[in-house]
Amino acid sequence: FFVPRPNTVRKLASSMVASASEDVPIVEALVLGNCKRLDVYIGCSSAVRGEDLRIHIANQLICQMEIATYRNEQPKPIVAAAFGSALKTLQPDQHNLIAWPDDKCPLDADSVSTLAEELSRSLEVTTGARGMTEYCCVVAMGLAGRPAHAYNPSSSRDAHIMLQLNRTFQAVSSPSKGPPTSPSALPPPCKARLSVLVRTGLEAGKAARNPAEAPLVRKLCGYRSGSGRYAIPVPKELAEEAADEARNLVLEPAIERCIDKLRALGNGSSIGGLRREVEMASQQLLDEAGTSDPATILAVNRRVQQLLHAPTLELREGGSVCADDVVDSITEVVSEMLNVNVNVD
Repeated sequence: FFVPRPNTVRKLASSMVASASEDVPIVEALVLGNCKRLDVYIGCSSAVRGEDLRIHIANQLICQMEIATYRNEQPKPIVAAAFGSALKTLQPDQHNLIAWPDDKCPLDADSVSTLAEELSRSLEVTTGARGMTEYCCVVAMGLAGRPAHAYNPSSSRDAHIMLQLNRTFQAVSSPSKGPPTSPSALPPPCKARLSVLVRTGLEAGKAARNPAEAPLVRKLCGYRSGSGRYAIPVPKELAEEAADEARNLVLEPAIERCIDKLRALGNGSSIGGLRREVEMASQQLLDEAGTSDPATILAVNRRVQQLLHAPTLELREGGSVCADDVVDSITEVVSEMLNVNVNVD
């Protein structure tokens, strides 16, 4: 659906970020669309009520479809039953069809609100690191939207899902470039947290198709999905066994890895704060000691960095440390090096 249209994808995700409000503070976004699904991945700067998010995204989609239809000179207005056909107006890579939040919508506010409320009832909201990671992974692995007995990640249809996810991710996460009027010059709408999530999904998708990671996938390669005369359906028992194996050997470890990475990413500010606090305390002790000897200053700084190494690693790996204890212990070491009396109550 969106695979050959990187400019459209980037501008659409950017418009989602630009639509941020006080109730829905969106800071990053990715939109994955095909004939089977339309997924909007959103990262917010603070917790958001599911219903607020549902209504907000529904409003943005309605306005996008209305404006795209208007700009594409479609003769018929969009109604609630025509969402699928309306989205087809975005098929060419015509980023001019993508609206910015402050663009004028052909419909009045009441009509948009009515349609958005109707659309919102069809939207499913998944929140939290585990839920979003699992969903992205099962999409990439070919487990989403079908029973286990129909699982076959080796099919061309499921391989195409991987291609879509990969190219969409590249379109929305690549650095800004190109002329100022091009969507490629926009800041990448997919930032650190969603990048970790999507990369995990892509890794899980690859692992689910790798016999070294999921051995039973080798037995699925000779079968063809579909209903045509050349279709060779996978035996249900084999498909179910392979799906269970993929969930146990690929999906669950991928989710845990992603959660650890996201936790470590969230600890990034903690690391910076801890290091700044320790460095300020060390500098204060150097000032109190009245030393200006370069060798002494260098020795203190080196020792401080050595002592910061272990708690920094702990935070990067998603663990927790007591910042006050770290500051106090390092302050004691530095004070002993400088023969400075210090109170660490």
